[in-house]
Amino acid sequence: MRTLSPLPLLVVVTSISGLAACSTYSVRRSALVPHVAPITRSGQAMERGAESSLGVSTLVQAGAPTEVANANAGLFIPRTQVNAAFRARYNERTDVGFTWEQGLGKGATKLSPDQPDIDAGDVYGGGIAIFHSARTRNPDFSIGIAADIMLFSIPFIEYRTCVENCIEGTDITRGRNSIAVASLGIIPSYKLSRWTLFGGLTARNHPTIDKGSVDNGILVSDDEVSAGDFNIIANAGAELDLGDGFRAMVHIYQPMTANPVRYKPTIGIGVTLPLAD
Repeated sequence: MRTLSPLPLLVVVTSISGLAACSTYSVRRSALVPHVAPITRSGQAMERGAESSLGVSTLVQAGAPTEVANANAGLFIPRTQVNAAFRARYNERTDVGFTWEQGLGKGATKLSPDQPDIDAGDVYGGGIAIFHSARTRNPDFSIGIAADIMLFSIPFIEYRTCVENCIEGTDITRGRNSIAVASLGIIPSYKLSRWTLFGGLTARNHPTIDKGSVDNGILVSDDEVSAGDFNIIANAGAELDLGDGFRAMVHIYQPMTANPVRYKPTIGIGVTLPLAD
């Protein structure tokens, strides 16, 4: 019987292993992430036991968002983003609740022409919120302190194209990543009869994804989207008491920092509906 030497087989295996280790891919990615927005509270305490609110945070934009230079962010930003909340009063000055945001994929702004298109539905997320309206010496002047954290479902797409030492072709991966978005805001406000005037600052992280990279084919993480850095958003607005617990709000906001997206001034609106006395 003829005995086969293991040497040729070892050479073949070694060659294949070396080829895989040196494989190079060009990677292009895109993700639909939520439009940055401040916490939309007037700064005043709830007057009823429970309430709900509905709003549009991107009603009017002074211009389309743009990618910051060298940010390498393959992002789509919703042109239309809605929000909703349910709140219950914990005590006279504090309330807790559930908050929801949804950015529509249809009509979203593509930040860069060299990123792949994405058609995977909306970006949406929900979470918990807590708010406290601190008293001052002036009973009409209050300082709201707000925090919320939401878990967003963010759709993404990834193209991996063979560059060298690999099987030619392009692999396309579509999916969703769950990313936490936290907001912390301070909202001074002044009550004038039926009107409440307010302004404030919100710190909120901005999810992102690397638009382009070159890798050796080794998967290091299942999460293509990252939580991103915090941005500071300034806003100001007015809320009108319509009676019987109904209120209407309009506000304008502008991110003071730009990482990884530069936004123009944006106007949002909202209404609050009473649920319980």
